Amino acid sequence: MPPLELETFELEQAAFEVRYPTAYQLWDRAGALWSAVQDAWPAIELIQADPMKQSFRLANVYEIAVELKKAQVSSFKPEPSLKELRAFLDTYFGLLVKFLDLSVLNRVGFRLRFYREFDKAAAAAAVMQTDRLRVPDGAHFSIEGAVTLPEFGLRWEGKSLGVMVRLTAEDRKYDFEPHPMLKRVEPVHFATSGVLLDIDYYTVGIVKSSQLRVDEWIKQAHHVIKRDIGSFLKP
Repeated sequence: MPPLELETFELEQAAFEVRYPTAYQLWDRAGALWSAVQDAWPAIELIQADPMKQSFRLANVYEIAVELKKAQVSSFKPEPSLKELRAFLDTYFGLLVKFLDLSVLNRVGFRLRFYREFDKAAAAAAVMQTDRLRVPDGAHFSIEGAVTLPEFGLRWEGKSLGVMVRLTAEDRKYDFEPHPMLKRVEPVHFATSGVLLDIDYYTVGIVKSSQLRVDEWIKQAHHVIKRDIGSFLKP
């Protein structure tokens, strides 16, 4: 089997998360925060609203959530350059800092999830060829078995930045049954197997929110991920 390469995967999700000291201002300013967000993006739709967490969806592309100690934005099927996502996050982060009075951040994280379809046996083989763990022959742990859906993870951390890389063989099953009244909508049932490459790039230690330029930080993070992830995938 040829080696895994980032170019052979599809980017299916990107996420940006900030963690901060407990922001009690959320209880008083949630309405003002989300009104400002709605002014910027009128099409947002409410998913959940309670004192501990509020979440919204925008155009089936973004999911936005704010809690007392963290806030997250997920983008589904983002365009590869991430230019639109960076612009969105730059504006949204400014509103978050303003309305929650966030002077410091405990952690800033940027996560990319890539997926590549294989048949089930090939997916397992692709993960196993990274050779991070020896698989002996015969029965072990009193089990006569075989490797089915292997997963490997590695954390690489320095003084100010870190990355967690996970490589997982997955089976996915999709089932959709339309409402009986929707006569023209057909049910959908299918399954796939493949490999998930999950990369979480994050800060270590306190970051002043005034010093974080979200657009540039994500642009740099995206660059170093694409540049260096091949070293983690080589067998």
